[in-house]
Parts: sequence; C-alpha cells; structure tokens
Amino acid sequence: MVLNYPRDLTEEQNLLLNSIRGMLEEYGENYWAKLDESHLYPEEFVKKFTELGLFNVPIPVEYGGAGLGIREASLILEEINASGGNSQPFHGQYYMSWLLSKFASVEMKKKLFPALGSGKIRMQSMGLTEPDAGSNTPEIKTFAKKDGNNYIINGQKIFTSRIEESDWILIVARTKRYDDVQKKQMV
Repeated sequence: MVLNYPRDLTEEQNLLLNSIRGMLEEYGENYWAKLDESHLYPEEFVKKFTELGLFNVPIPVEYGGAGLGIREASLILEEINASGGNSQPFHGQYYMSWLLSKFASVEMKKKLFPALGSGKIRMQSMGLTEPDAGSNTPEIKTFAKKDGNNYIINGQKIFTSRIEESDWILIVARTKRYDDVQKKQMV
C-alpha cells in the first residue's frame, strides 16, 4: 500500500520514503504475520533497518545521526505500518532519541547517541505508567532526588513496553513533589 502524503513533502522526505518502501518490499505480510503469531521481535528487520542507518534519523548530526526531525521519523513509522509491518520496535527509539536530543546533557548525548544509531544499544522503552496515575504524568509519584551529580530515584512503574529489547530505559520522574508545585497540569 502506498500512502498519499500531503504534497508539501520535501525532496529529501520523498527520497527517504522511497528507500523505506524498497526495504519493506523484502519483508512481506507473511514475515510480519509469523512474528505476530509467535509474539517474536523482528530481529532481522531491525538489523536491516539499523544497517541502512534508519535508527539514527532523529539523532543530531553532531552525534553521528541523520539530524532529521520528528516528522521524518513519523513518516517512516507510518510507512512501515502501511506496508503491513509493525513499527512498534522503532517508535520508542525514535521518540527516546528525540527527547534526549532536547533534554539530555552533552555528556549523555556523546555516550548514548553513537551507540543508539549504530544499533550497539537499544532504547525503546519509557518508564512512565504508574499504578495510581496511569500515564497521567502530572500525577506520577516516582521521585528523583538530587544527590551530588546523581539522582536517587524512588517509585514504581508498570506496563513498560519493549523492556526486553531495551538496554536503556528513559524513566519519567518528578524532581518536585506534586503537592509542592503551583501549576498541577502540563501545558
């Protein structure tokens, strides 16, 4: 299935999607159906995806990535799904990489990005959901207390997808307790 995208895609975005389509032709619906029936992770597809440099799409250029945006990442994920594939293994790493590019220290970016982009490590999980808050982030209780250059994290997370395939997990925690903040909701 070829998706009809808005006509405002750049030449680079169209080239990216065409290369994705070419790769997806190697993996038909039978490949995905067998994995789904067996509840298996698409190792072969992920390996090929990584070899083509597609795991580094949202990673900044200065850290060995493609430096593309969340739109390009979203287009790739949509294309995988439209072909009968399952983008679940990829969307976590894309969004974690994007969050790291915006909020991680330079030291952490230097440590993680080259390994993420090359496939040496995977970061496809986010510890977000909690027993009493669900995924309602303003109400989470997990707390990160500053201790010198480190944080001590206390709390409980549940329903963490793709944890078995992740070497690193992005943990969502508070640095100020809910009762201690004036503005209780996110904007």
